[in-house]
Amino acid sequence: ILTADAMQDDRFKADDSILMHQIRAVLCVPIQGANPKAMGAIYAVNSSLTDTFEQTDLQLITAMGSQLALALENLNLIRGRRRMYLRVIGKLVSLLEGEPPGVHAHGERVSMWASSMADELGLSDRESVFIAVAALLHDIGKVQTVSGISAAAAAGSSGVAHILAGIEFLKDIPELQDALPAVISHHERFDGTGVPQQLKGDAIPLSGRIIAVASAFDKMIHPP
Repeated sequence: ILTADAMQDDRFKADDSILMHQIRAVLCVPIQGANPKAMGAIYAVNSSLTDTFEQTDLQLITAMGSQLALALENLNLIRGRRRMYLRVIGKLVSLLEGEPPGVHAHGERVSMWASSMADELGLSDRESVFIAVAALLHDIGKVQTVSGISAAAAAGSSGVAHILAGIEFLKDIPELQDALPAVISHHERFDGTGVPQQLKGDAIPLSGRIIAVASAFDKMIHPP
């Protein structure tokens, strides 16, 4: 849409906002990609009758709208793949934890709580994703074996065995290295009495602290 005087344009002149703000020149283009449904619009206005928008402005903003639509479509694609990635990991973890099909395992629930906390804390998308992944995998070591001893059996006393097994499980996967600090530190305690490194206070990675809280909360509302 391109108009030099919105107050005289039948498409706009009855609009309260046009009258209230004395809007004259209007330029509006949809943000629209391959999908016929617009994702939004770029809307520019001017209250001057002498400084109006021209056809070249419309062409420029239309090109910008097309580029923005492409960027948004790519972002939605990435987010869709991320959701798929997390669901697949969650289902695999559920199988490893022995949960029946359709039942949300501890790891999936902890991932949900941890992801919500990360969002509330204003962490970046990248940080939130790795916290969600780490939360899904934080107890993966319980189904591994350390030196021929069941980590699940050993974890009841100290928690160290399944942490070591989790490290062993994840260490050779480059894409999951950012999740490793949370897996290592989720049994640390703020007073320094945790395991495996007896870290204290802010020395504990934030991701580990988030997962520790999420895991404790989940165990309170879903006792074994």
